[in-house]
Amino acid sequence: MVSGVVRAQIIDRCVVLTVDRPPLNAIGAQICADLDAAVVKFDADAEIDAIVVGAEGRGLSVEPDVEALGDAEFAATLARLCTRIEDCETPVIAALRGTVRGPGLALALAARHRVGQLAVTLGLPEINLGLVACGGVTQRLPRLIGPVAALQMLISGKPVNDTVAKRLGLLDRLVDADVMSGAVDFAQEIGIAPAPVTRVRDLRTHTVPGKNFLDALHQARVNGARTGLRKRIVDIVESGLLLPFAVYTAHEIETCNAARVSEQSRALRHIYRAERAADGRVMTRDGQGYVPTNPGLALIGPLTEAQDHAVVALRNRGITEADIDGAMVDLGYQVGAFGARSGPVGPDTVVAQRSIVAAIAAEGARLVSFGRAAHFSDIDALTVHLMGFPRAKGGAMQAAQAMGLIGLLEDMKGWAESHPVWDAPQIMRQAALLAAGFDAVQSEFSA
Repeated sequence: MVSGVVRAQIIDRCVVLTVDRPPLNAIGAQICADLDAAVVKFDADAEIDAIVVGAEGRGLSVEPDVEALGDAEFAATLARLCTRIEDCETPVIAALRGTVRGPGLALALAARHRVGQLAVTLGLPEINLGLVACGGVTQRLPRLIGPVAALQMLISGKPVNDTVAKRLGLLDRLVDADVMSGAVDFAQEIGIAPAPVTRVRDLRTHTVPGKNFLDALHQARVNGARTGLRKRIVDIVESGLLLPFAVYTAHEIETCNAARVSEQSRALRHIYRAERAADGRVMTRDGQGYVPTNPGLALIGPLTEAQDHAVVALRNRGITEADIDGAMVDLGYQVGAFGARSGPVGPDTVVAQRSIVAAIAAEGARLVSFGRAAHFSDIDALTVHLMGFPRAKGGAMQAAQAMGLIGLLEDMKGWAESHPVWDAPQIMRQAALLAAGFDAVQSEFSA
């Protein structure tokens, strides 16, 4: 036993390091520290010929540790661990089963070899949280599987299955038995017939000639990666081709942290937590989406009515249907209140957006204060999944908070003269006075 979450077992001069942090083996600072210590220890052990790194249960980093990904030091911590693994004199083999995501795949890419168990899936969902994959992924992945496939994984956030992973070169071997035993067997085979050591970051197959690599980057930009998070990803992949590794690593950490503190990432990480907390309480998973529970249905009605009242009041103020739809689509709705999927963006856009968000948030606050909803985050989960509120805004309560509650309340005073949907409940005014907003009020309310 190396630590409470990393076990070590020696089998025939091979040490097997097993991450065991149920149920998801999410990789955070503690696992990084424990793995780092174990790798240093066994790399220096003359009795050890290979190091296998894997996980118990469902896989390695089955879902992201959102708290770790939100930590300012995590990108640097993961980068150090991955560099440590890649620089080992002792071969490191990643043993991959089940679901491997994000930081788990970063560790695997740093290893010298990767062995997968049948049905394993590998993915980088960070973009779905408004983040850039860290730990050297944006340099190692393109060098291992080529820039086109790498950018597809990084920008889509979609996983690849075992067959595709083997074809791309992500996996050196697929086994249908226990992957830990398969990785030990693989380690023994390479020990019998050792090959020259080539670190993934030093691979040149997909970077020479460089024009092909640059053409892939150009095509990604043509296909939509010209702004925002997608642009960040393409830019950091490009820097991995052009910059020395140490300079690239510093740039990657800076890029990851810039994405982490963005409003979009805060909102997406918030809704990620909110929907998991709401699961079984106000909604349940149904295949690829969510359906409301009976308590959730009782909340959707008032929230939808609040949005409808706001839209009608805006129309009565003289804002056109086209302008209202344009404002909603610009905010992130797939379709506006009057059915359009596009519309003008003009002087009334911001007012319409703030008015609609404020009305829904005020109703959500009322539902919490009356005890009909237990958590503000439940309101966010319901508005995103069952009302079409833009996910990238994190839900109506999160969006109102991001707009600035104090300024929004000032606007609502004037709007309330035309309709009571903008009457701000006391709990909303209380949230405006606290740095953590609704989260702080929730803590007091639940105490």
